[in-house]
Amino acid sequence: KHRGGPIVTDAALTFFVPGRVVNLANARENPFVRYQREQKEKDATLATLRKALGRGWSITNLQSPKVIRFVCHVRRRFDEADNLPICLKAHRDALIGEVIHSDGPNSGHEFLYAQAVGAPYGVTITIRTPMTQEGP
Repeated sequence: KHRGGPIVTDAALTFFVPGRVVNLANARENPFVRYQREQKEKDATLATLRKALGRGWSITNLQSPKVIRFVCHVRRRFDEADNLPICLKAHRDALIGEVIHSDGPNSGHEFLYAQAVGAPYGVTITIRTPMTQEGP
């Protein structure tokens, strides 16, 4: 289980975004509260991603096909078929314009979802893509 700083290999970038993931199927939130929570999730994902990419790595092409895997670390399991992709939508949206051009069905990107029960809570994101290292 990866929960430390970013891990970069030739073909993948893995990073952990701390924070509690809300099961939206059971949540009763005011729409404004939900918007604020989703913005915080997006901001946390972007900050962690930019910190990881700032270590001499860059995404070569937003349109090139990528496999993006989200592992949600939760207290209790969510329904994987419906709830898990919906609960991670803000994290997925944060990647648009940074590492992917779109998250639509015809984008060429593949999104995989999994979950692990236990603390620390948050989301581990792995992006498999053609990456190039800058510098010497």
